[in-house]
Amino acid sequence: MIRWKGLILLAVVFGIALTVTLIFKDSWLERRIEEAGSAIVGARVDIDDLDLSLTGLHIRWN
Repeated sequence: MIRWKGLILLAVVFGIALTVTLIFKDSWLERRIEEAGSAIVGARVDIDDLDLSLTGLHIRWN
């Protein structure tokens, strides 16, 4: 028999995690690229307005 309470709880937790990821993905990726770029070139790297589209599978920034 399926444990419905556990399954519903798992779905809710997964939904919350997915929502938070979709909301903060651009700023998280922007920060990681800036940190990696700064480590590589030894100077401050600043990226503004990064847009990661999962449906179009592309990355754009200004």
